[in-house]
Amino acid sequence: MFNPSHSGEVISEGCLVDGLTVETAAPRLGVSRNAFQRVLDGRSPVSPGLARRMEAIGWSTAPFWLRMQAGYDRAQKDLHHERCASATPPSAVGSTAASRWPTQIAQQCLSLTALQSIQGPGPPVRTRRSRRS
Repeated sequence: MFNPSHSGEVISEGCLVDGLTVETAAPRLGVSRNAFQRVLDGRSPVSPGLARRMEAIGWSTAPFWLRMQAGYDRAQKDLHHERCASATPPSAVGSTAASRWPTQIAQQCLSLTALQSIQGPGPPVRTRRSRRS
């Protein structure tokens, strides 16, 4: 399966050259150092605003960065679905592994909020009654 690089990796290797660092590039792009570092580390996507700013300082074009990010996002989604689709239940229905299988699949394939909604609500929340005169 095709697994493209995150845009941040390309920025790190191709744009941060000739002594340009995160600390010097972030102000030129009009973003915080931490936000830019998250993109470089692959923890945040390249947003349309950042893509326009990178284009403005001569780092390729905004559509290029957005297509690259979209390709990465699509590959990650396909990889996630492939991993979930390849999960097979244990053969022995009465085994302890069979009883854990639905939970293991849910943990691999569902987001945390979806998993929490399936598992049911959390502990009750106490609310204060409003005073009416």
